[in-house]
Amino acid sequence: MFEYPDNSIPTTPSNFLALPPGQSDIETSGIVILPVPYDSTTSFRAGSREGPGAIIEASAALEDYDLEMDLDVAGLGIYTAPVLEPHLGSPELNVERVSQAVSCFLAPNKLVGVIGGEHSITAGSVLAHKEVYPDLSVLYLDAHCDLRDDIWELGGGMLPEVVGYMMYVPWSSLVLGVCAKKNGITYGWQAVTMDITR
Repeated sequence: MFEYPDNSIPTTPSNFLALPPGQSDIETSGIVILPVPYDSTTSFRAGSREGPGAIIEASAALEDYDLEMDLDVAGLGIYTAPVLEPHLGSPELNVERVSQAVSCFLAPNKLVGVIGGEHSITAGSVLAHKEVYPDLSVLYLDAHCDLRDDIWELGGGMLPEVVGYMMYVPWSSLVLGVCAKKNGITYGWQAVTMDITR
């Protein structure tokens, strides 16, 4: 990493929360942020691949102290991993790539978060975490849940194996969405447990 001689010229780190080296090193950080700029299965408009960079840039202005927890989250250490190059061959291949990348960072006392632009990156992260944490629970927050059958034909939404995992492991998941729809029933701004959507 380049540094100006004698550090007399101030710079802003280009990582999550703009943390200095002592709070953003992989060896000492308890949290890993993995940026995945992928939007190949979006059904509306491309551009969400710019999301990870925008989130990281905007995070420099975030308050890192949590009043309710009385905790400065930066003190846990947050490592921003190098941007993952998406696999553009197919959504399934990209899910596998995300899963492999997340697996590299999963370790005792490491929390891995993936930031990106669309649902399919979630699938890779869930699959990697499930290998390490078999009793994994998933909290799925979205403006819409993409559980309609036609969403699969459009290539959007999370992959069926992840939705299948979420739907058939009792109480493993909680879905919150503005316009959650399954089997012709629309649920608005409410918790939709997987037993409801079956």
